[in-house]
Amino acid sequence: MDLYYLNGEKRGERCPLTPPGISVGREVDNDLQLLINGVSRYHAMISFDGTSWFIEDLGSTNGTYVQKNKIAGKVKLEPGDEIKVGDQMFQFGDAPVRVAPAVQQAAAETSKVDNSFLKEESADLASQIRKSRYSIFSGNQNADKGQPKTKKSRLGNLIFTLLVITLPLVCIFGYMVIEENNKLKEKQSRVAPQKMPFFLHYEKRITSPDNVFRFEAKFEENVAIFTVDDLKYGRHFVFKKGDISPAELERLKESIRKTEFMKIENKEVNSPTGPEDKYRRLIIALDGAFNNVAVHNTYATTSFEDIETAISDLARLYNMRTGTLTAEEMRMEAKEFFERAQDLFANYQAAPKNIRESIVYYKNAKSYYEQFEPKPREWDICRKQLEKAEKIYKAMYKDLHFNIQKYNKLARPKEASQECSKMLELVDPDSKDYQKYRNYKIEFDRRLKLKKKK
Repeated sequence: MDLYYLNGEKRGERCPLTPPGISVGREVDNDLQLLINGVSRYHAMISFDGTSWFIEDLGSTNGTYVQKNKIAGKVKLEPGDEIKVGDQMFQFGDAPVRVAPAVQQAAAETSKVDNSFLKEESADLASQIRKSRYSIFSGNQNADKGQPKTKKSRLGNLIFTLLVITLPLVCIFGYMVIEENNKLKEKQSRVAPQKMPFFLHYEKRITSPDNVFRFEAKFEENVAIFTVDDLKYGRHFVFKKGDISPAELERLKESIRKTEFMKIENKEVNSPTGPEDKYRRLIIALDGAFNNVAVHNTYATTSFEDIETAISDLARLYNMRTGTLTAEEMRMEAKEFFERAQDLFANYQAAPKNIRESIVYYKNAKSYYEQFEPKPREWDICRKQLEKAEKIYKAMYKDLHFNIQKYNKLARPKEASQECSKMLELVDPDSKDYQKYRNYKIEFDRRLKLKKKK
């Protein structure tokens, strides 16, 4: 899918859309920068969920419009939808539905320029027609003056004259439209395609008579999100890892490159052959290629299985399991989560993100221990440690926020930017706070540059 400019300096040009999506706004770090009236610094986000494209307003001042309606929250885009961001109009789809205004204007202007010689030809032609026996301007005169003109002959003369006068205009206008369309196609073909960023979405769902288990993993650039749902044992938690090491991520990519996954197609959906209904899905964008494969109660091919193993190995590094667990396995899992949380909590002063991640691990361990009756001693210890970690987190957040305000009032952008960097480590990258303090940091960095120039 693409965005087509419908107005402005770039009207008629194309902006390719690639998963997982693009950000739109005035700041330079947006994927699509718009330096026009009515556009906020971070105005909107266009995203792809593996099946459909959506647009979301990011709290802009003037709002985002789809089909002339101001949107709130995420809105699904359909081919042909018109999008308005500030004063910029776009059209969403595989190809523009309507002719670009530039083409219409160019054709109109060209027709004006060329009309001079057409008027001269038309005048000469009209004078000749007046003298001929077929002229509609000759009143009742014709070759045989004694015979009056009939309605049929007058109508024929009128049609003939209109064809003679308008046909050249129509031909020239059509020629100019075709030429402009050809130029537009050449310009679009010269637009360099953007490199598709790495994206992976894996889902496994197993339904049996006494349980429903679901595991999901998402990887976007260096961010991983794991989700586990286990109905039988009451497990549900989400774990996000926002700084996967480049080496680990590259190993995952290499595991994909070694397979033939990008060439395989969807497997047929079959009825379950046993007590379990097993569904798996892989969506991958890598090295400019994209594939979406769903497997339902059938063999998944070696390529699919190899990528599943690579995902499981990477998840295991963060104490995540891609399958169901017994009671003893759950106890061991809880212990690993708790020990990891303790290590992070003990070193929270070294990096603000440690306190945030320790809270995540404490919550995961607590969710396991809560499933035992009576609850083990470890559950109470975990609960108390979680309360301590959350209290420290709130204090750190409050202190950093105070320091940012203080340095802002003192006109010290350098120190304010440094405090913003610490805050960005502390808060969840998916939260509104992260976006807010990120904008603050950009502003402080801008002020610092201006200050240095003076």
